[in-house]
Amino acid sequence: MRILKIFLIIVVIVCCTFVVGWQRMERNHHLSFVPPEMQVSNVLYVEENAWGFGPGGNETGFIMYELPADIAKKIDDEGIGYLSSFPSARLGKPHGWQGKYREWRSTPMPHEDKYWFEIPPDGGRTPVPQLSNYMNRYGFGIPVRSDLEEIFDQIIAVPGSYYAYGRIGMIVVSPPVQRVFYVYVG
Repeated sequence: MRILKIFLIIVVIVCCTFVVGWQRMERNHHLSFVPPEMQVSNVLYVEENAWGFGPGGNETGFIMYELPADIAKKIDDEGIGYLSSFPSARLGKPHGWQGKYREWRSTPMPHEDKYWFEIPPDGGRTPVPQLSNYMNRYGFGIPVRSDLEEIFDQIIAVPGSYYAYGRIGMIVVSPPVQRVFYVYVG
């Protein structure tokens, strides 16, 4: 009986260690999409899904982070110049392509980017950029909490925020709401 108790305790400890390790690995993976100079440490929301793997596989994701107030102020004060000055964009990071963004742009998103816009059937209204258009472009969209989708849609449609495309996906930085978003489809 004593051996069984010891065995169960060991199993519980191993399982807990595995779960905590997995969560830490997943958090670090999500943080790797943000340039280290933004000093982001809080992942606030994640919605991801994958269909298949390797070439021909599809994955879609929406990740929201908290932007520290002091960094938000620097970005608000200096704009694209501050974002473009990040050493990680010029030198790269040792772990690869993640977190590298070079061509920063100001919001609102231009109408030329067809993946973000849907022209209404009547053609009479001005199209507005929408997350759902981008996320569903390959037919593998995922549900994002509606309140967060509304916030994101507003951020990319008005001045005051910045965005850049990376190798996979794009990042949106909004100093006014102190949020960073990473969205990807592929």
